[in-house]
Amino acid sequence: MADALQYAPENRRMCCEVRVNLWRKGNQDLKQKRTRKVEHVQNVGSSLVDRLLKLRAYLAHVFGSVLGKLQRLTQQAWDESGWSLRLR
Repeated sequence: MADALQYAPENRRMCCEVRVNLWRKGNQDLKQKRTRKVEHVQNVGSSLVDRLLKLRAYLAHVFGSVLGKLQRLTQQAWDESGWSLRLR
């Protein structure tokens, strides 16, 4: 019993050190998780922006070609009709 009382302060100090180390490790783990989440959000955001830019370019190409064809057909029909536009 006397031996247990003699080593008790040292055991208490070791327990406190273990708790502090576990607490620090827990904080480090939380920081790493937050960092990973931020990196994931940044990656998702940048890939989403890339996809939106590609979609925008594709839609501009499609609508541009459709409008170009429509303009050419309209011009061709106007020319074939023989009508002329007189500005006063």
